[in-house]
Amino acid sequence: AFYHCDDLTKAEIPDSVTSVEAKAFAHTPWIEQFQEGRREGEEDSDFLISGGVLVAYRGDSAEVTVPEGVRVIAGEAFADHEEITKIVLPSTLQTIDDRAFAGCRLMDVEYTGDTLSQEFLEETVSVQTLSGAPETGNKRIPIYAWVLAGIFLIGGCLCIFKERY
Repeated sequence: AFYHCDDLTKAEIPDSVTSVEAKAFAHTPWIEQFQEGRREGEEDSDFLISGGVLVAYRGDSAEVTVPEGVRVIAGEAFADHEEITKIVLPSTLQTIDDRAFAGCRLMDVEYTGDTLSQEFLEETVSVQTLSGAPETGNKRIPIYAWVLAGIFLIGGCLCIFKERY
């Protein structure tokens, strides 16, 4: 949507946004300055977050914990971070967009929430792959959903899935 907007130095994403596709803000000063660590007057963080949307990551840790309050992980937010082997996702997470972890070497994905709504499971199949993903009421998540979810979540990255019943 804003690809290569050469004058875009800041974006405030509203809470109503539920999805941000890959490269939506690519080649903008907002992303480039963040990636290079040149964002003056802003909190020093490895996460670029606006309106609960995690747009980009610039860290280099093997284990990454996404901050509470993140509702959406944008497409390619963690792309090509080969060093990441484990990701811990917050209970506030609602959507993981396509290719969010493309090029990562994930071996473990953990979800910190207690419950997932059936609606969330149906709309965001990728969350069903999370290790420690809770039951939905007294229903178990079917094995085929775990397999499909693994394909959609990682987009080629390796994951180890754990079921907790």
